[in-house]
Amino acid sequence: MTDKNRAALYLNVLDIDSKQVFDSLAIIRFDDKDRYFIDEMCKTTRVTQTRKKWGRHIYWLSHKQHQPIRTKDCKPGYEFEIKTDYSTGLSTLPDSVHRDDPNFHYQLIGSNVLSIQDSLYDGLVKELADCLRQGRIHTELSKSIDNSHGNSINTRISLTETDIIDMAAQLNQYYQKGLRHDFVYGLSGYLYKNKVNLESAENVIKLICQSANDEELNSRITVLHNTYRNGDANAPISGYSSLVDILTRVSYEQNARSVLDSLFRTFNKYHNPILSQLDSTISQELSNHSFEVMSYSPISFVIAHSDKKQILSGTIGRIKQEHDNENSDYIQCVQYEKIIIDAVPIKITKYENPTSIEIKYEIEFQTPTGQLLKFQPASLDEILSYLKLNGLVYKVRAAEEALPAILNACYRDGKVTVKREIETPGFYLVDNRIEMYKTEHKKPTAEEIAICADLLLSIQLKYKHKEVFPTILKWGIMAPFSYILKQFDSEKWMPWPYLYGWTNTGKTTNGRIALAIWRKHRDKTRHDVGFSSTDNVARFGRAISYNTYPVLINEVQLNDDRQKQLVEALKHAVQSQTARSRLMSRSIAENISALSPCILTSNDLPPQDPAFKRRIIPIYNSKEDEPSPEEIEQFHTLLRTGLDSLGTLGDFVANYILENQGILNSNFNWIDAAKHILAEFFKVAGKEVPDWIEYLVQETQVQDAALEKEQIIRGFFEKTINDAFTRNYRALTLREDINEVIHENTIGRRLDFCCNKELIPFLRKKDGHILILHDIMHELKGHRINSIIHLTQLARIFQSEIKPIKLNGTTYRLISIPIAKFLEFISPAISF
Repeated sequence: MTDKNRAALYLNVLDIDSKQVFDSLAIIRFDDKDRYFIDEMCKTTRVTQTRKKWGRHIYWLSHKQHQPIRTKDCKPGYEFEIKTDYSTGLSTLPDSVHRDDPNFHYQLIGSNVLSIQDSLYDGLVKELADCLRQGRIHTELSKSIDNSHGNSINTRISLTETDIIDMAAQLNQYYQKGLRHDFVYGLSGYLYKNKVNLESAENVIKLICQSANDEELNSRITVLHNTYRNGDANAPISGYSSLVDILTRVSYEQNARSVLDSLFRTFNKYHNPILSQLDSTISQELSNHSFEVMSYSPISFVIAHSDKKQILSGTIGRIKQEHDNENSDYIQCVQYEKIIIDAVPIKITKYENPTSIEIKYEIEFQTPTGQLLKFQPASLDEILSYLKLNGLVYKVRAAEEALPAILNACYRDGKVTVKREIETPGFYLVDNRIEMYKTEHKKPTAEEIAICADLLLSIQLKYKHKEVFPTILKWGIMAPFSYILKQFDSEKWMPWPYLYGWTNTGKTTNGRIALAIWRKHRDKTRHDVGFSSTDNVARFGRAISYNTYPVLINEVQLNDDRQKQLVEALKHAVQSQTARSRLMSRSIAENISALSPCILTSNDLPPQDPAFKRRIIPIYNSKEDEPSPEEIEQFHTLLRTGLDSLGTLGDFVANYILENQGILNSNFNWIDAAKHILAEFFKVAGKEVPDWIEYLVQETQVQDAALEKEQIIRGFFEKTINDAFTRNYRALTLREDINEVIHENTIGRRLDFCCNKELIPFLRKKDGHILILHDIMHELKGHRINSIIHLTQLARIFQSEIKPIKLNGTTYRLISIPIAKFLEFISPAISF
C-alpha cells in the first residue's frame, strides 16, 4: 500500500482489551487540553466495536513500520495490543462473524476511511507506558527513541569483558547456518541502538563467530561497520524486531524475548548517570557490579561486588602509576573499605501486594564460600534479621542503609523481578482504582434484576421491625468493599452487625441473607462458621484473611473474661487493614490482613467495652420477636425458593461500583453509598424505589436490650420466690402463726421464709447477704433464658462479683449480694 506520492504505507491496529486501557485513552491531555481520544478516532479513521464491552479496534496507516506490542507485554488487567505485522495474529473487519459466537457481528463505529497518522504510535506508547510490564518498555520505545541515543562516540558504552562473554554465550545457540547474515544484521542494529561502542560490538560478534567456527568472520564485521555507518548518517537500520524474528526461527518467541530482555538489562546498567560523571577507570570498575551512591561530597558508594560476593562500602582513591620513562602520575580508582554484609543478592523478586502493609522481597544470597541462602517473601527488616542470625552482617547500622540501596540499584539495573499479584479473591484498591481479583460477577439481565427486586420487597414484608432488613441489606451490599474503605482512609471503616437476643428469632437467617447477596450462604467452611472456629485470636485472624467477602460467626461468647484478647482483636480488625501479627521467629512478625467483615450472632449482650460498642451495629431480638411456627415456615419457604436469586444484587453492585469508581472515594459514607446503589437497582428493575431503604437500626437498642434482660431476670427471681412460698408456707408454718405470715406477706418476708427453709436450691442467706449458687444456671436454661451464658454475666446484672465462700465446709464460687440490694433489684422503687 502506498500514498499519493507512492511512498510505502503500513497498517497499524490498536486492539483495546481491558477497561483500564479504555479509561486511560478515553480522555487524554494534549496541548494543555482534554481530548476525547476514542471519540476523535471514530471521526477520523476506521474504528470497530468488538464483542468485549470495552473492546475497540482502531486502524490507521503510517509511513514507518513500528514494533508490535503484544498482550503478554502488558501488566495483568491492562491488556492491549498494537498490531503492526502478522506476528500478533489477525484483526477482523465488520461485518464479519465472531469465530466463537456466530450471533455476534463486528460493528463499524468509526469512519469508513483509513487515515495516515505517523505520530500516533509514539503517542500511544507514551500514553500507555504505565500499562507495560517492567523490562518490556524498551521493546516498544526502542524505535521511537532511536534518535535520542545520539551518534557521538563519546556517549556510547564500553562493555566489560565479562558482559561480552555472557552476551555471546546467550546468543550462541541462535547463530545457525542459513541465518547468520540476517542474525549479524539484526544484532548490529540492536547494539547500535543501545549505544554500544563499535569496539565492544566487534568483540561480541567475533566471539560468536569464533564459537561457531564461522569462516566468514570478516564479512560479518563488514556488516557491523556498515550498520554503524548508516546509523551515524541517520539512515534506517534494523534492530529489535529484526533480531526477534531471527531468534524466533530457532526457538520459541518467549525464549527469544527473554534473551533480549537479559541483554537490555546489561545495557541499562551502563546508563547510570553517575557513571558518566566519573573517570573512565572507575566507571569500568563499577559497571561490573551493582552499586549505589550514598554521598556526593565526598562521593561514597555501597557496592554489591560480583566477584568478592560481599556488600562493601567504597570511595574514590588515587594510585600512583609508573611509566617506562620513569615518569609517573596518579589515576583514580575505586577504594573498597568496610565489609558490610558477607553476601550479595543474586536473585531478587519484589512482591507488591495491596493486601499487605509492607513490600516484601524474595532474595537468594550467595556468600564468598559459595553458600546459597534463599529467603521466602519477607520485609527488609526480616531479611536483615535472618542475615544477622546467620552471622553475615558485619556492620549492623550500615547494613540497614546498604541493603535497600543495593536493592534499588539492582532494580535500576533490571535485576529485580516485580510481582504484583493478589492471591486472595475479592475487591482491592490498586493504583487508586478499585479492582476485582480471582472472582467473577457477570452483568445481570433486566429480567434477573426485576425478579430479585420483587424478592427484596417480599422479604421486607416479613419483618416485624421494619428497620432490620434494610440495615442488613445495606451492610451486605457494601461488605466486600469494606477493605477498600480502610485502604482509602483509616476513618472510613464499616461497623459490624451484632445480632443478639432470644433464640429462634432469625439472627442467623439475617446473617445468611447478607451472605446470599454474594453467593456465600452455602459455604459452611469459610463464610458460615461457628464460634469454635474463631474462638481465639489466631483462628479469628485466619478466618477473615481468605477473601474480602463477609463471614457469619454464629453464637459468639465474648463476655467471658478469657475472651478479652479476642475482643481487642475484633475491635482492631473492624477499622484496621490487619487482624493480627504472627511471630515467624523470635524477632520477626508477619501481618495477617483483615480482609473480611463479620456478622456476629449471640444470645448475649455485646461486651460492655465502649470502644467495642462503637464498632458494631447492635440488632436486638426480644422474646416478642419470636415468630410462630407458621410464620417460620412461610419465611423459610420464601428463602428456599428465592435466596439464590439474591446473588443478582451482588452482581449488580460489583458491576456498578467498578463502573462508577467515585462512589467509594466520594463524600458518601457506606450507608449513603448503599442507599444510592439500591435506588439505582430498583430503577433498573422498573420498580418504584421503596421508602424503607432509608431505615436503619438505632443504636439505642443496646440500652433497651440491657433493660429488657434485667426485667427478665427480675421476673424470674420474683416468680421463683412467690411460687416456692405459695407451695410450701401452709405445710411449713404452725397453725397459730398462719395469720401472721399471711398478714406480713411482702417479697422480703417471702424471701426470708424461702431461705430459712432452704426451699430454693440456688438461694441461701448468710451474714446479711443473699448467696446465689451456680445451680441457677440450670434453672435459667430450663426457663429458656439463654442470654445468660455463665455466672459472671448474672453477677454484672446485680452489679456484684463472684466470690469464694465456705458453706458446710465446702468452698463455692458464687454471687454474694447484700439482702437490701437484692430486694431493691427484685422490687425497685417506682418514681415518676
